[in-house]
Amino acid sequence: MDYKSIYENLLKNKSDRKKNNGVYYEKHHIIPKCIGGTDETSNLVLLTGREHYIAHRLLAKIYNEHKLICAAYYIACLDRSRMSSRSYEEVRTAFAKSQSKRMKGKRNPEESYRKGVETRKKNGYKHSKYTRQAISKTKKAQNIKLTEEQIIHRTKVRKENGNNVCSEEQKKKLSARTSAMKWMNNGKKNRRITDPEEIEKLLSTGWEFGVKSKRN
Repeated sequence: MDYKSIYENLLKNKSDRKKNNGVYYEKHHIIPKCIGGTDETSNLVLLTGREHYIAHRLLAKIYNEHKLICAAYYIACLDRSRMSSRSYEEVRTAFAKSQSKRMKGKRNPEESYRKGVETRKKNGYKHSKYTRQAISKTKKAQNIKLTEEQIIHRTKVRKENGNNVCSEEQKKKLSARTSAMKWMNNGKKNRRITDPEEIEKLLSTGWEFGVKSKRN
């Protein structure tokens, strides 16, 4: 079947259509953007919903391009009530085959996860260059919310401490405080305690070291 001729006949005499005449129209690219079409007026035409769907079905058959198959499938999904089950099955099958072909040879999620773990181990669990850039971009956006005085103070602290927000002394204090923390539970509640006197007090009232699972 000559799908190209059918497509050309479908678009014939449609260039003079205008909106606001009581008919629902959708904008359609005569030459799809995925194969070199533009947004210029000469490449645009107004089609009814039914014509738009048929146009994308024909384009998918003419070019067998994944994006065009997707477009036909998505338009079909917008209103399945107006199309036959056979038509839906055809476009759904074409979409599934195209998607399968496109994904063939790509790593599965489990393999991707394993590769990621190996890379992190190899790099000492450091972020990739792309991830560091993304984090930097986020932090810069957060800095916009800070006052000018806060930004100046933070920049000064970073310079004094080798680009770190915390000084070595602050790090040691935080480390000592964290290592002194003990998890304790009484069978119902879990608490993280740092004060030695409070730890002794809790031990005398039946508390013990460790975390009690809430499921138990």
